[in-house]
Amino acid sequence: MTNDGIFLERKELQADFLALAVDIGASNGRAVLGRLSPHGKLTLREVHRFANSCVERECVFRWDFDGLSKEVVKSIEKCWKLGFRPASVGVDTWGVDYVLMAEDGSLVDEPIAYRDRRTEGVMERFFREVMSPEEIYAITGIQFMPINTVYQLAADIFSGSDRLRQAHKILLMPDAFAFRLAASMPACRQAGFSEYTIASTTQMLDARRRSWSEEIVSRMGLRRELLPEIVSPGTKVGTYKSPGKPAREIEVVLPAAHDTAAAVAAVPAKPDTSWAYVSCGTWILVGVELKTPLLTDEARQAGITNEGGLEGTYRLLTNINGLWLIQECMRMWERRGKALSIQQVCEAAESAPPDGSLIDPDRPSFLSPEDMTEAIRLLCQKTGQRAPEGVGQTARCIFESLALKTRVVLEKIAGLVGEEPQVIHLVGGGSKNAHFCRMTASATNRVLVAGPAEATAVGNLLTQAMAAGRLRSLAQGREVVRESFALVQYEPSDANYWRKRYERFQEVLQGRKD
Repeated sequence: MTNDGIFLERKELQADFLALAVDIGASNGRAVLGRLSPHGKLTLREVHRFANSCVERECVFRWDFDGLSKEVVKSIEKCWKLGFRPASVGVDTWGVDYVLMAEDGSLVDEPIAYRDRRTEGVMERFFREVMSPEEIYAITGIQFMPINTVYQLAADIFSGSDRLRQAHKILLMPDAFAFRLAASMPACRQAGFSEYTIASTTQMLDARRRSWSEEIVSRMGLRRELLPEIVSPGTKVGTYKSPGKPAREIEVVLPAAHDTAAAVAAVPAKPDTSWAYVSCGTWILVGVELKTPLLTDEARQAGITNEGGLEGTYRLLTNINGLWLIQECMRMWERRGKALSIQQVCEAAESAPPDGSLIDPDRPSFLSPEDMTEAIRLLCQKTGQRAPEGVGQTARCIFESLALKTRVVLEKIAGLVGEEPQVIHLVGGGSKNAHFCRMTASATNRVLVAGPAEATAVGNLLTQAMAAGRLRSLAQGREVVRESFALVQYEPSDANYWRKRYERFQEVLQGRKD
């Protein structure tokens, strides 16, 4: 059935549905107005964009939550000034980080950023003193990363910090923005709320029950009352009311509040097709969508995570340290007087000679180095490779390594679920990078469909449309995406070159030298 047919059978939908998605990432935020027509066409208009970065205060990296909250409000006010009246607003962010709220709704302190070094060694201590990796994974199914919420909280517990003693509720970042934004709340105000997809990133959620793990909370010594009620994507939590005149208001809805969950919701996959997704941005998330979690020891050893998705799905995936490597190199080149656009960096990479150095992008030394270019150079030397020189060689090293690591993850996941994906859907900002898309298609030897670039905002908007009853299902939302956005298909090429590069990459991962 055509998209028109699906929507025209609902005669009551005579007007466009407008909603505002505020998508806040680790480096910037933007507000996108979505307009869904009765015929199932979704159009986007960016109404506000703002910078974001963690700031160092007294040797601790923190987020400016108050400043970001003002930008969320500014997004709504700008929308109104432009003459638009969206029915609802939803905020999504990255995972794991949280705000400690006092009983009066004020902050205990500025939220600490996941890249802060306070969690160094905490995960290993947690394994020794609290729970083994096997026990944790059997409950949560979440990939082990030092930045996970559970280890951030453990860092405070182990250090004897006063932060948790002063807190009334722990609110994950998008939940905290919604809490701050809404002027009137339902009964869940006192209990707080945590949207399911963002809560699943904490490594504290029981994957089967979709509720906080009482065992993990008890054994780590965390006060249970600090954790809010888990609620579903699409939950309406209150209303933002403009303080000025004329009086205006907008409903506050929890979308798929984890940005990756929102991006996966916007994957334009066709029904009855075996597919995998690559959500490409600062992080690269590679995975498949399942109806049940995979909590086996094989999945744990493979570094696979089971995060929550829409309609009770699970996002079986692995995080790869993504375009952060390129972003940090660009920052260092600019500091040295060579400011470059991403297009210029890609052109330099294409011109660089083949068969250059390769790196494991997930080495701990790449998480938060002072100088990313130097960190790459040192690792190449350590693994017996020639250190890349200049922009082109360094960028090609990064892009090829990311494409090859994507293949590694896809093969692991295919082996675990027993099914090879027929097509890769690459969504997010990286879908605009034709160089990287071509490289990933060839490295994985699979057809790759790129787009939409604004997948996170689109998934946020689709969730709000579902909450309003304007879409019946996730499948219908994905059909809207296919009908609304230009998608680009890439075919794999240079099979012999990429076979040899993959063999070499496996040697790098195993630590072998030439």
